[in-house]
Amino acid sequence: MKNKILDIRYILFFLVLLLLITPFLQNNLNIFEIEPLKGDIDEVQEVNFSFNEWFDANYQNQQETYLNESFGFRNSLVRLHNQLRFSLFKNANARGIVVGIDNYLYELPYINAYYGIDFIGEDSIKKRMQQLKYVQDTLEKLDKNIILIFAAGKASFYPEYIPEKYRVEKKINNYEVYTKYAHELGIAHIDFNKWFIENKNISPYPLFPQYGIHWSNYSMFYVADSIISYIEDLRNINMRHLYWDEIKFDQAKKGDYDIAEGMNLLYYLPSYEMAYPKVFVEIDTGQVKPRIVSVADSFYWGIYN
Repeated sequence: MKNKILDIRYILFFLVLLLLITPFLQNNLNIFEIEPLKGDIDEVQEVNFSFNEWFDANYQNQQETYLNESFGFRNSLVRLHNQLRFSLFKNANARGIVVGIDNYLYELPYINAYYGIDFIGEDSIKKRMQQLKYVQDTLEKLDKNIILIFAAGKASFYPEYIPEKYRVEKKINNYEVYTKYAHELGIAHIDFNKWFIENKNISPYPLFPQYGIHWSNYSMFYVADSIISYIEDLRNINMRHLYWDEIKFDQAKKGDYDIAEGMNLLYYLPSYEMAYPKVFVEIDTGQVKPRIVSVADSFYWGIYN
């Protein structure tokens, strides 16, 4: 009986020892291929030893930070931690991410923008738009045009899934005042936010994904082709358009999954099927190819790429 107890103790001892040294072995030998974390990750670099850094404790502090951020299986443990927080508490362990009703994912700035929390004031917006009008008129004399594009916002498109604790009384917001002065001052613009909301319930395929912050891969091509059409009308030219001959359906991927990807979970989140058209550009038959300078945020990246 004593021998059996002793054997069990030895087994437990070696199991604990193996558990302790496994991260070290993984870190140095890369026994298993671990997928890197996604998103805006600040990688900590290993520091070089110096006596000055040692004696003022900077080396120890920096090395401790490095070891805490780079030990074996850390990425897997981070994903496990994030998955538990999400599955048990509907909490996203990612900066500025809000888990909404039915797991619809938002970024907090878009919720704040929808409710007018970040409103900068009508006078400020009016001044900016008057300045833009001056620039537009000046460039038109040089045979150049400016087009102001209002992208769609997920909080504006899906306000019904915003969690209760983030809901406040909706006040006037920046978008409403910007579009007001765009109309009043005659600034050339496209209001995709309005178009998306108007077509929300009649579009055959989702215009916004459940787990992404940008417009869907499908609607992005409508946006791109609409911009082409607007430029054609504005410049009185013909350009090459986009078209597709087939649409494939799949779970959210690429840009349609960008928020969830940055949450670094263990498991892929299930969603309704998204539309992925196979897009082509019209054959070049001498259409005009205008030179364009774009000043944009991440909503433009999908179109650009």
